[in-house]
Amino acid sequence: MKNFKYVRIIHHFILTIRQALSNIIFVIALVLLAIFSQYVIALLRYERPSLPRQFVVYLDPQHVYESINPNTIPANILQTNQRPHALSGHQIRTMIHQAAEDKRVSALWMDLSSFQPSGWAVVEEVYGALAVFKESGKPIYAFSPYYNKPSYFLASIANEIWMDPMGALEINGFASSEIFISDALKNLGIEANILKVGRYKSATESLERNTRSDSNTEMTQSFLSSIWDYYATTASTGRNNQLESSVEIFTPEIRKSLITNPTVRHAKELNIIDRVGNLHEALATTLPNLRFDAFGQVIDSNGIINYLDYTFDLTQQNKQLPLTNMLTSQTKPTVAVIYASGSIVDGYAPWGTIGSASLIGKIQQAVNDQVDAIVLRLDTPGGSSFASEQIYRTLMQVREKNHIPIVVSMGASTASGGYWVSLAADEIVAHPTTLTGSIGVFTYFFTAENFANRWGINEDMIQVPDQYVHSSSLFQKPSELMIASIQASIDHIYDEFLQRVVTAKRASDVSKANEIAQGRVYSGIQAFELGLVDHLGNLQLAIDRAAELSSIGSEFNVIEYSDNATFLDRFKASLFESSYLPILEEKLQRLGLSVNLILSPRPEIYAIETIRIQ
Repeated sequence: MKNFKYVRIIHHFILTIRQALSNIIFVIALVLLAIFSQYVIALLRYERPSLPRQFVVYLDPQHVYESINPNTIPANILQTNQRPHALSGHQIRTMIHQAAEDKRVSALWMDLSSFQPSGWAVVEEVYGALAVFKESGKPIYAFSPYYNKPSYFLASIANEIWMDPMGALEINGFASSEIFISDALKNLGIEANILKVGRYKSATESLERNTRSDSNTEMTQSFLSSIWDYYATTASTGRNNQLESSVEIFTPEIRKSLITNPTVRHAKELNIIDRVGNLHEALATTLPNLRFDAFGQVIDSNGIINYLDYTFDLTQQNKQLPLTNMLTSQTKPTVAVIYASGSIVDGYAPWGTIGSASLIGKIQQAVNDQVDAIVLRLDTPGGSSFASEQIYRTLMQVREKNHIPIVVSMGASTASGGYWVSLAADEIVAHPTTLTGSIGVFTYFFTAENFANRWGINEDMIQVPDQYVHSSSLFQKPSELMIASIQASIDHIYDEFLQRVVTAKRASDVSKANEIAQGRVYSGIQAFELGLVDHLGNLQLAIDRAAELSSIGSEFNVIEYSDNATFLDRFKASLFESSYLPILEEKLQRLGLSVNLILSPRPEIYAIETIRIQ
């Protein structure tokens, strides 16, 4: 009886645990169901807007990226017809092209108050489309209370530039700042052991110096001057075409005048803007048919359509907008556009980082889908040399064995490891402001011998079978033999990098490749002049070049491959993804570091560039 009593107690305990677990699982399921239901209800409630016969497209972009983060839009995985919540730079460009040809669209109204592009390539994508829209004879209006360089670049092509009287301008030039922590490391007793190849390879200078080297200063000034000349020339041309004059708006005198007298009305006197007024006044003046309430809010927007609603209307009409990776027609040839943004790392990685296995999976999916050509849109500072090589080999195999032409479209940055990957393409298209080149490699690891001595930390290492064992220690300086071995590995990888430059016919021989390499960065314009890229242009040019190389004609589908995760993976990511990692990554990159580099379990050889433009 006593044993039976214990059995009953154990049985009761098990039932209690099972019931508790069941309740927990049930509660979690209810929470997930409630969240999921919000997406479904939003889809069911949304009604397609009824567009009038004549209307103005209202473009008010905010955060615009190379591609849309799939973790933020799990409802898209259902593949139901719904209004998009945001568009990528290329999708906005395509939408504007459609608006230029659409007889219903009478004008384009840009509210650039919250425009935050992920990089200059996105700005150039949209600018090119605005130029096409303006050539159609339809007017463009631009408004913003604050114009910085990206927003003013877009506004410069408008028929009228409006600005709030309490606004401000910041269009005086480009800057690139770098933080140096060498002294801080020494004060902590930490030493950065750095090995590299390339006189201009500056990614590690923040760890070993207190100021920029002369070569770094020369390179950075040359790069910034190149993109500033392009910016000033392009924006001035846009304004002069509208003003029908040849007014110079970016001379040192005018820029100094803007600093000493930064008022909006002074900017108007200098012909930098056309009209002064708040958003309500700008809308009421340019669109007199709009009706407003006593508080200046639009109460009758019939005649002005938000660009997201307009895009949704176009997709319902089966217009050629590359919004999903679903084939719209099996009868037409297909060009695949594969997006890859972020640092290059080994294995699988989430959106915002280029995992070699993740990107190779997208490439293989495109091959399995029997696409006719592939455009690889790269926006990366580089990363792991090994991961870059894995992607390079895959692309070469697709070209040589599958006979699928590949064109690389460079985004804001395609440097170092990104350029390594690009060398596998048939052709390379870069934006004028693209940061590219940086053909060089490095590695670094930290030791804390002085820190250990200061705090009485001792380490006793045994090496078997002899002293030739390479074992890195946090509290001991690396041996000369270990340093020599790592340097030899770096030299070998640099030689391989140069050989791929020659194989891609970007240089006649290794000696010539070495002259233009040395870790030096170039703007897209400079790279084009050196033969490091084939064309200057946007993503659409890369798509057109891919179609021409595959001889598929002018009628073809465009499919975007931006993520391989399942709906459940994306749904979980949207719930639990940390919003602090991107911020941390951005701060670390200014120090020549990254989360992946710091957490790497071994000294790895990197091909990465850390220059940031402000």
